[in-house]
Amino acid sequence: MSLFELSMLSARAAIAAEEAHAGEGPSLLPQMITVIVCFLIVYWILKRFAFGPILGVIDERAGKIESDLKRSEDARRQAEADRVEAEQRLRNIEEEARVKMQAMMADARELADAVRQKSHKDAADMLEKARKNIEYETEKAREVIKTDIVNLTVEAAEHLIKEKLDDEKHRQLIGDFISRIERN
Repeated sequence: MSLFELSMLSARAAIAAEEAHAGEGPSLLPQMITVIVCFLIVYWILKRFAFGPILGVIDERAGKIESDLKRSEDARRQAEADRVEAEQRLRNIEEEARVKMQAMMADARELADAVRQKSHKDAADMLEKARKNIEYETEKAREVIKTDIVNLTVEAAEHLIKEKLDDEKHRQLIGDFISRIERN
């Protein structure tokens, strides 16, 4: 309801009250008119000097509140976007770490296999070298034994040729020969 309609309604109410109280004493109509005129003057003064600045402050405050709400909503959206981005980065980092761990484990397995193969090869080489060394030493020992047997046989033959052999002498020479073989 506008101010004009309000003043008209007040005037009608005053007239109706005046007609109803006609003859009962002092008239209300001049008082009502005075109130209405005073009200209109106060309204005009307020509208001229107070409503503009007050409405300006109210509009400014409403704009500030609206701006603050918009900034708050923007900040909330940005925070949500940052949270989603951080979660995505974390997932990416976890995935990269998992891939690197798998690569490191594969490298470690390859290294372990290489070390194991080298150890087996080295052990096989050492066994082959030891086998060849044993064969060489065995052959060398056989040669020494052959030489010793030949020498002992020659020595025994020399003894036999130098002395005439009877049964007792023969047994004594064989015993000496076996004693020498045992000492060597």
